[in-house]
Amino acid sequence: MSSDYEQLVQKLVMSGTLNVEERKRLDDCSMLPIPKAHVAMVVTRILEDVGIFPQTAVEQAGTAIHEGYVLERLDDGRIELRCQRHQAINPLELAEAKTVEVFPEVATAILRFIELEWPRGIDGVALQ
Repeated sequence: MSSDYEQLVQKLVMSGTLNVEERKRLDDCSMLPIPKAHVAMVVTRILEDVGIFPQTAVEQAGTAIHEGYVLERLDDGRIELRCQRHQAINPLELAEAKTVEVFPEVATAILRFIELEWPRGIDGVALQ
């Protein structure tokens, strides 16, 4: 894997989008569709570093609540997969959060997250 490819996959996973130039560079790497294992590596690093994925799901005063699926490392080391949404008229307020499943292993949790959050790829970029 080239470092350019790794950087593009990381940006796609973290931000959920690539611009036109970045999409062309990704296509030039001849690695499409992106293997889910490459996506999982990025998610694993962030989950290990921050304890939650996506990083936009970290609750901070004055920022909108992340909508969608979230992975979070629990105190006992297990990984919680939950789905959450904010209030329709107030994106700073959590309306609902439901635990989907709690996993003993990180890899299993991440694969399930990818299946649920990105069933048809990430922003039009196919996964396999």
